[in-house]
Amino acid sequence: MSVYFKTDIEIAKILGERIRNYRVSESGASMTRDALAAKAGVSLSSLERLEGGGNSRLLTLISVLRELGLLDNFLELVPDISEPTPMDLLEHKKPNRVRAYASRKKRGDHE
Repeated sequence: MSVYFKTDIEIAKILGERIRNYRVSESGASMTRDALAAKAGVSLSSLERLEGGGNSRLLTLISVLRELGLLDNFLELVPDISEPTPMDLLEHKKPNRVRAYASRKKRGDHE
């Protein structure tokens, strides 16, 4: 099912569940909730709220993702439009230079 058919609360719960699963997974961070909260510099209750899909601060999410090594993925959520797109580059391309030729004297006009 598309994420667009889910409510904000459902999406927050899915995200929190994924963070928790990654935190406890052997292939993920393999860390306790207390350890992650301490390393991320957030309170245990803030981390519990985030993992439970509750209302959390964006800074809590960023701190937790940083400690889990997932911050690069987080920045990919919103494209950086400050870089020119290929279409922008084409639209602002300088026109090709046209070589100017000197006028030629007529054949017989030798001085």
